[in-house]
Amino acid sequence: MSPSHGHDSDAIARDAARLLSLGRTADLDDAIRLARQATGEEGKAGHPTRLQVRRHAQAMSMQAMGEEAYRARCRAWLALAEDIMTAIEQAFPDSRTLLVGRAAEGHFDADPCIHIPIATEESTSDFAQALTLYGYGDVDFAFTTLDSRAGRLSQIEWLEDDARIVLTRCPQSSVFESASDLVTGKPRARLTLNGLRTLLEKT
Repeated sequence: MSPSHGHDSDAIARDAARLLSLGRTADLDDAIRLARQATGEEGKAGHPTRLQVRRHAQAMSMQAMGEEAYRARCRAWLALAEDIMTAIEQAFPDSRTLLVGRAAEGHFDADPCIHIPIATEESTSDFAQALTLYGYGDVDFAFTTLDSRAGRLSQIEWLEDDARIVLTRCPQSSVFESASDLVTGKPRARLTLNGLRTLLEKT
């Protein structure tokens, strides 16, 4: 890839988004690193934010797919999130789910991810079993741990319809209800299951 003219952060963000769109890396942070290296002067190169890269990636996706197809793709991912949240809340009536991050605003980029924190006392293995019974039996679940600002939290991850699904177990209601990202502390968008259904009706 030939780097964009200049080493400013926005040019590097465009190059990182292009790397993602070409499939040369599936990791946003790795794309930023490679784009900065491509300038030949990594020490002097700007460092774009993840949001800058995602906005360029979104624009590239819309240009490549066409706006109508892109919107349909985003709606399909929102419907997937609604299906998973419904499955969890039906299987465990005392549990609550949220859709958080860019997806909660209806945005998906070159590294589409559906983040769903769950207020619960159930274990991640219980969720995996419930999802398997619900219809996700062919899923290869990965059990991971998030080092968050509130401590270590159990997660389940898998790939579904080209999107990465991440369920985070939040035994403390204060962590679940936090308006801040659990790692960066930055504000994050949030949608309840009913809020997501309303968004789908408008999309």
